[in-house]
Amino acid sequence: MRRILITGGAGFIGSFVAEHIAARYPDARIILLDKMTYAADIANVEAILSRDRVRLVVGDITDFALC
Repeated sequence: MRRILITGGAGFIGSFVAEHIAARYPDARIILLDKMTYAADIANVEAILSRDRVRLVVGDITDFALC
């Protein structure tokens, strides 16, 4: 199974990329990594998070242990 990581996934652009990737790769597991700062909004990804294969991870891409 393909795994796809989308950084900034809860932001305006990242959420649209996530929707596109989810539609393009229906068998892929998708991880949205976002720091959830002022630019992110959980409402942008609520619909896609209802899918079992999509997960939101709150964290910073510079956190080596997390990534």
